[in-house]
Amino acid sequence: MGIVKISDLLHDDIRDASKAMSRSVNA
Repeated sequence: MGIVKISDLLHDDIRDASKAMSRSVNA
């Protein structure tokens, strides 16, 4: 269960990072 929670947090971080990356690419 703890591993799933950690992967969820990582997923959120990756999603935010990819959002920021695409934003800087489009800028």
